[in-house]
Amino acid sequence: MAGTALSGIIFDFIFWMFGFLRMGTTGLTAQAAGEKTKRNPFLF
Repeated sequence: MAGTALSGIIFDFIFWMFGFLRMGTTGLTAQAAGEKTKRNPFLF
């Protein structure tokens, strides 16, 4: 039972880590896209 709980904790950590990266880069991508330059907004 402890293994199931530990795997759930690890899964939640990884899931929220990717969510944090997605939310953290949204503003940068929006700013780059809003500049309307020929620069690729996905390259920082």
